[in-house]
Amino acid sequence: MAEIWLLFHFLDNLAFLKDWIFQGCLAREGRKAARVNREIDVSICIVNYNAGRYIRACLDSIIHCTSGINYEVIAVDNASTDGSVQMIRHDYPMVRIIQNDSNRGFARASNQAVRAARGEFILLLNPDTELKNDAINVSVNFLRNQDRRDLLTCMILNPDGTIGVSKKGELFFSLRGQAFLQFRLNRFFPRSTLYKKALLRDEDFREQRELFFVAGCFLLLRRDFFLEIGLFDESFFLYGEDDDLCLRIRHAGGRILYHPEGKVLHWEKKSSFPLSLRPYFFYILNRYRFYRKHYGVARAFIFRMIVFASSTFKILLGLLYHRPNKEATWERKKNLLNWMWALGLKRGPRS
Repeated sequence: MAEIWLLFHFLDNLAFLKDWIFQGCLAREGRKAARVNREIDVSICIVNYNAGRYIRACLDSIIHCTSGINYEVIAVDNASTDGSVQMIRHDYPMVRIIQNDSNRGFARASNQAVRAARGEFILLLNPDTELKNDAINVSVNFLRNQDRRDLLTCMILNPDGTIGVSKKGELFFSLRGQAFLQFRLNRFFPRSTLYKKALLRDEDFREQRELFFVAGCFLLLRRDFFLEIGLFDESFFLYGEDDDLCLRIRHAGGRILYHPEGKVLHWEKKSSFPLSLRPYFFYILNRYRFYRKHYGVARAFIFRMIVFASSTFKILLGLLYHRPNKEATWERKKNLLNWMWALGLKRGPRS
């Protein structure tokens, strides 16, 4: 009996030892995974669609300007045909590439990158941008000391060095603000208070401040919070997803912060579609979707009528003052497109 008891005692100790080793391995792997995630401060997410030489300049600026912080770069390609994916694979092997077999739009591709990211912070960066200083490190260190629900952007510069118009005021999405902008009344009333408040004209952007809406070329926020609020709304194929995100963050109790210490050059509209009416159509259509989602059907309908009235006015004006140049032809096509869409004669482009 003593021998049997000793045998069971030995087996019991052996099972305990096995469990102890197993639990120790799990704990070690957990600490290792946590350490890996902790070592990546920020995941830089870039959506590429035939961005060509612009994305090369973007990646070079990340490498040369970013210091004192651990980062990863994730590029999601929307079926580019310009050889940019092959260029990234060859010249930037540290970039993780997610290659789509079709153009899935900016919002959906960005969400793919965020789901694959491992950093504490997410930086949504356009491929047609270039860092002009250590903007990523400066922005991350600033946002660490803010509420976990806050979103941050930095100073966006035009190619000529002026501060870019990438911000919208509280009155931008008011119906009177849209009427003023759609009819381009700023040409006749450049000092209008409504115009200045809608587009934040004459504001000093050399100081830190809180904003209402910002463009999506440089957006920094915590990954866990971004996942918590549901990432980008993928019904916004192109344009409007940044406005939707800003409004949802504010509704969740967060703030849209502007920190001018970081500086980024933006070659605006170089990362969209080739020259056509399609991107502009997305711009108008998603503005309408934004109104329907956040302000209701009635307000969206009024916006549609504003587009109809303004496009009718501009078409008639174009007939009276015909200009045979490329810019005027482009304007006429846009106005006709708006007019047909507002009347329901043309549906939005398929994503």
